[in-house]
Amino acid sequence: MWKATLITWTATLALLTGTVSLAASEAEIRMRAGDVAGALPLARDAALRDPASLDAQELYIDLGLSLGLRHHVEAIYRKRLADHPDSADAHYLMGRVVTSAEEAKAEYDKALELDPSHARAPMGLGAVQRALGELDDAKRSYQTALERDPSLVEAWTGLQASLLQQGHIGEAQAEARRFLKAVPDSPEPYVAVATLERDRAADVLAVGVKRVPDDPHLRALYARTLLDAGKADEAVRQADAALRVAPGYAEVQFLRMVGREMQRGTLDVDGWTSMVRARDLQDATAARAAWAGITQRHPRSALGWLGLAKVLGATGDTNGALAPLATAARLAPDEVEVHATYGIALSQAGRPSEAVPWLMKAVSGRPRDASLMVALVQALLADKRPAEARTLTVKAYEAHPHDLRVALITAQVLSEQGDPKGAYIALRDALPRIPDPRLVIALAAAARDAGNYDEAADILDRLGRTLDNDTARDLAVQLRAEAKAHE
Repeated sequence: MWKATLITWTATLALLTGTVSLAASEAEIRMRAGDVAGALPLARDAALRDPASLDAQELYIDLGLSLGLRHHVEAIYRKRLADHPDSADAHYLMGRVVTSAEEAKAEYDKALELDPSHARAPMGLGAVQRALGELDDAKRSYQTALERDPSLVEAWTGLQASLLQQGHIGEAQAEARRFLKAVPDSPEPYVAVATLERDRAADVLAVGVKRVPDDPHLRALYARTLLDAGKADEAVRQADAALRVAPGYAEVQFLRMVGREMQRGTLDVDGWTSMVRARDLQDATAARAAWAGITQRHPRSALGWLGLAKVLGATGDTNGALAPLATAARLAPDEVEVHATYGIALSQAGRPSEAVPWLMKAVSGRPRDASLMVALVQALLADKRPAEARTLTVKAYEAHPHDLRVALITAQVLSEQGDPKGAYIALRDALPRIPDPRLVIALAAAARDAGNYDEAADILDRLGRTLDNDTARDLAVQLRAEAKAHE
């Protein structure tokens, strides 16, 4: 139970807060815009370039864990620890990687034994204690970390989370204000204050986007706050600024679409508030009724029809989603969100020739969205356009080297077009970057098709030993047996 809790906490931290840096790296910008897979190789390169930077190491660890690469990340930092057993930082980083509460505490304690003034080890202890529900201990650990280094963003956010879990809202607000004074060039304290003090949110975020202009998540929150107040013009300006930093940021494109509808008069604040409530509904029947009501009250809002279509699609009614999507496309023919949703729905409905143009527009508007590139490749294949599909897979493979979906669709396209060797090479080269069991199985299958039994067996055997992966080891044995059978 603790393992799942800590992994969830670490992944959430990676997605929402990251590590402190006065000048945000490209990896952090991508991460905060939701492009975790795109951020990973940048974070990895930064961690390799500067092994002494704990900020860089933390970011790489958090991103790797959030993408399910724990075995791969753990192998790297276990080797670092073996090479530097007397390094407090090496023990701290190992504590951050592992998923056992006992082992994590032991690593943090060892870091403090080696360096009693270590600031981040108490912060790590706080994360473990908070995950275990030891909130008073977590609070003290975070406070110790901040006494030693008041710039630690994660310690501030962990302290506030611990206070909120205990119901100490006033104290959490006070800590958020202290956070803002301590780290005014980081986006997180502005988010914290705005979240905890809604009446001050607009003013605080206005200062934040001036102080930290390159943070897309901060601008997105400000745009949403402005929309809540009916200030559509400024909300659209903030959304545009966020998209200049992070092109294709899906949530910001949605917020800009809301702002544009408000500017045109097809949606008002009440309608926007209804959409927010409808998006949060978990019950499909209630959500469908809510969105249907929105389309009745705001029939010229493409967002209303888009929301209704998404609910229908989520419940398996792909054909039923097409009519509201056609209406949304007629009302808002230039919106990327419409392009993407309509194209995917048409493809799923078995109409690839109609889907391709919409998906092409979507990919153009969201060039960093690997899922859209994969959807377009699939539509091109279904529409009997193999050459275009192959060209696009090459671009997708280059643009998203850490995305499992892209690696698998690339191998599929190459294999279907009579290039089993190319399919094998694509998977072989992707495996060190994406040590995922599904990729391991695909590599074994591609090796058979390409006749590369021994080479693939060696790769899988090394991977199996490094990551303690039984699937990889078993497949290596099978491939060696098949190699002998083909001699």
